[in-house]
Amino acid sequence: METISTVTGILTSTVASETLSHFQSSLLWALIVGAILAFLLGFGMGANDVSNAFGTSVGSKAVGLKTAYCMATVFETLGAVLVGYNVSDTMRKLVVDIDLYKAEPKTLLLGQVAVLAGASAWLFIATFAKLPVSTTHSVVGATLGFSIVMKGFHGIEWGKVGEIAGFRVLPFFYFVCLAFNTFAVSYQGSKSK
Repeated sequence: METISTVTGILTSTVASETLSHFQSSLLWALIVGAILAFLLGFGMGANDVSNAFGTSVGSKAVGLKTAYCMATVFETLGAVLVGYNVSDTMRKLVVDIDLYKAEPKTLLLGQVAVLAGASAWLFIATFAKLPVSTTHSVVGATLGFSIVMKGFHGIEWGKVGEIAGFRVLPFFYFVCLAFNTFAVSYQGSKSK
């Protein structure tokens, strides 16, 4: 009995490793293209978003432009490496229903490469057009687009998408109400007569 389980284990591991080897070699190009697109997305993110962090410091001449470049390189890289995995995990696991792709992992991989391509292209277009856009919104939109095209609207975890949208939209209304109420309570009327 032990011999049968050993032989079965060897055959299973051989088949699995051959399948994995074929999977890896047939999609090596997607890994290479994905790495290049990830670099381009990072470059586009830096070109579009760094001004939010360092624009006032450079504009007020508190920090020189070259110093800001160096600081941005260090801190943007640290942020991406140290905390970026949380964003990646949220996008990969919680926005798209990945259980729908268990039978077709190649589709999911190619879809993620398409997400990188779409978000990178949009960031470059927006940056050259001098439009302030959000990298997060670009990636979320590209991910939603991929999933809708491949699996329809049921392929998306709408609760998580609503949560992401809520965290972007609700603070605006909250602070408008807060500013209005603060003004209404403190306003004494016009002093001129």
